[in-house]
Amino acid sequence: MKLGIDIGGSHIGLALIDDNFKIISKKEIDLPKDKSNIKDFLVRVIKDGILSTNNEISLIGICSPRNY
Repeated sequence: MKLGIDIGGSHIGLALIDDNFKIISKKEIDLPKDKSNIKDFLVRVIKDGILSTNNEISLIGICSPRNY
Protein backbone atom coordinates (compact mmCIF):
# COMPACT_ATOMS: atom_id res chain seq x y z
CA MET A 1 0.00 0.00 0.00
CA LYS A 2 0.97 3.58 -0.60
CA LEU A 3 -0.10 6.76 1.16
CA GLY A 4 -0.57 9.97 -0.81
CA ILE A 5 -0.64 13.23 1.12
CA ASP A 6 -1.67 16.57 -0.38
CA ILE A 7 -1.14 19.60 1.83
CA GLY A 8 -3.15 22.50 0.44
CA GLY A 9 -3.88 26.01 1.56
CA SER A 10 -7.08 25.10 3.40
CA HIS A 11 -6.96 21.33 3.97
CA ILE A 12 -4.81 18.22 3.94
CA GLY A 13 -5.88 15.24 1.86
CA LEU A 14 -4.80 11.65 2.50
CA ALA A 15 -5.34 8.72 0.14
CA LEU A 16 -4.55 5.04 0.67
CA ILE A 17 -3.55 3.52 -2.67
CA ASP A 18 -3.10 -0.15 -3.53
CA ASP A 19 -0.27 -1.67 -5.59
CA ASN A 20 -2.32 -1.21 -8.78
CA PHE A 21 -2.59 2.54 -8.01
CA LYS A 22 -6.29 2.31 -7.17
CA ILE A 23 -7.51 4.61 -4.40
CA ILE A 24 -8.79 2.44 -1.56
CA SER A 25 -9.82 5.25 0.77
CA LYS A 26 -9.37 8.98 1.12
CA LYS A 27 -10.19 11.78 3.50
CA GLU A 28 -9.77 15.52 3.83
CA ILE A 29 -9.10 17.44 7.01
CA ASP A 30 -9.41 21.22 7.24
CA LEU A 31 -6.30 23.07 8.33
CA PRO A 32 -6.66 25.19 11.46
CA LYS A 33 -7.18 28.91 10.91
CA ASP A 34 -4.41 29.63 13.43
CA LYS A 35 -1.26 28.48 11.64
CA SER A 36 1.10 29.07 14.59
CA ASN A 37 1.35 25.31 15.32
CA ILE A 38 0.87 24.09 11.74
CA LYS A 39 3.92 21.80 11.77
CA ASP A 40 2.68 19.95 14.88
CA PHE A 41 -0.79 19.69 13.34
CA LEU A 42 0.56 18.27 10.06
CA VAL A 43 2.79 15.74 11.82
CA ARG A 44 -0.14 14.56 13.96
CA VAL A 45 -2.51 14.22 10.97
CA ILE A 46 0.08 12.34 8.89
CA LYS A 47 1.01 10.08 11.80
CA ASP A 48 -2.66 9.34 12.51
CA GLY A 49 -3.18 8.60 8.81
CA ILE A 50 -0.36 6.06 8.82
CA LEU A 51 -1.41 4.43 12.08
CA SER A 52 -5.11 4.27 11.16
CA THR A 53 -4.50 1.81 8.34
CA ASN A 54 -4.13 -1.89 9.06
CA ASN A 55 -1.91 -2.23 6.00
CA GLU A 56 1.82 -2.00 5.61
CA ILE A 57 2.75 1.27 3.90
CA SER A 58 5.60 0.80 1.42
CA LEU A 59 5.70 4.31 0.03
CA ILE A 60 4.57 7.78 1.09
CA GLY A 61 4.27 10.69 -1.32
CA ILE A 62 3.78 14.23 -0.05
CA CYS A 63 3.11 17.43 -1.95
CA SER A 64 2.80 20.83 -0.33
CA PRO A 65 2.90 24.52 -1.10
CA ARG A 66 6.26 26.18 -0.71
CA ASN A 67 5.36 28.09 2.42
CA TYR A 68 4.99 24.99 4.63
